[in-house]
Order: sequence, then structure tokens, then C-alpha cells
Amino acid sequence: MKTCRTLFTGLFLTYLSLSALGVLAQSYCIPTATYGNTFYVGHVIFGSIDRSNYPDQNYNDLTALSTTVSDCGTQTIYVECDQLIPATRLPMANVYCAGFIDFNDDGDFSDAGEEIFEYVPTLYTLQSSTFVVPQNVPNSTLRLRVMCVYASGSGINPCGTFDYGETEDYTVIISRSIPTPVIKIGRAH
Repeated sequence: MKTCRTLFTGLFLTYLSLSALGVLAQSYCIPTATYGNTFYVGHVIFGSIDRSNYPDQNYNDLTALSTTVSDCGTQTIYVECDQLIPATRLPMANVYCAGFIDFNDDGDFSDAGEEIFEYVPTLYTLQSSTFVVPQNVPNSTLRLRVMCVYASGSGINPCGTFDYGETEDYTVIISRSIPTPVIKIGRAH
């Protein structure tokens, strides 16, 4: 098991300050739902983010809500997908819950490893997914996208158009870690 400790530097604080001012802001796509948000993100728990929701629109920019996580070890996110109409009207096999983090901070979620989970949800049930933050994350303030959509197949497009669904974006601050050095004490031979 790897032991980590967090390293904050002046550059990290400068990045946060510039990011908060919008100097380093990325422009992200906004997915759409043709017929509305019949299926929606009902609850998200990730670090200090704990948000329950009743659908009000197809896309919610919640980037003012943030959490800080370590780039060391496994992270767990909990997501609940819900439905406005009775489950008998639309086949549940076509409902997907997916999450993405723009780990390389290039303004999209299409790079390898940026989809952190995707599954067919059990409605009205908070379900957990785990992922590992890559050690080589270039920037520390990143975009998290959580989706609950009705689609024709797996491989959810984080910028796509769906029949029904909702997307929520949050901010994730990655706390960089450095390996704890191993110091051996003993006599030299």
C-alpha cells in the first residue's frame, strides 16, 4: 500500500486564485435531452459534496460546489438516478448513470480514463462507484460531470443528445501527494 502526504505550493494557490477569477476557465459542452429530464440525478455524494435534487432543468452548472480529494488511493462517489414517470413506461435497460472527470483539463471528457463510471442504475437507490485519480494530473481544479440519461446503448457521450436525462457539473480540487520517503537506518557495509 502506498503512503502519501499532500504537498501544497505557492503555484497551486496561484492556480486556484486565477481559476476563481475565471482566467483559466475552460469552455465545456452542454449535453441536451430532447424530451426533458424524466430521468434525473437525484443525489450525489462525493467528498464534501452532498446534494439532493429534484429535476428543474436538463443541465445544472453546479461548479460552485466543490470537493477536495487526494490523488492517492481509491476515491468513492455515490450517485442516485431517479425517474419522474412510472418505470413501466420506458425500459430500464436503456437508462445509464455515468460520471466523468476532465483529468487533463483540456475542456472535454473524451480522453482515455476520463470516464470514471458507467452503469445501469437501480432507480431511487444511492449506488457507489470507485476510481483512482491518475498521479500525473496536470492541474488541480477540474470538472466533474455526472449524468443520468435514457440512451440507446452504453458508451455514454458526455456531450451527446439523449431522449431523456439530466447532467450536473461540479468542481473537484485534486490535492497532490508525494510519496513518503523510506529512510533506512543501519550500518554501511
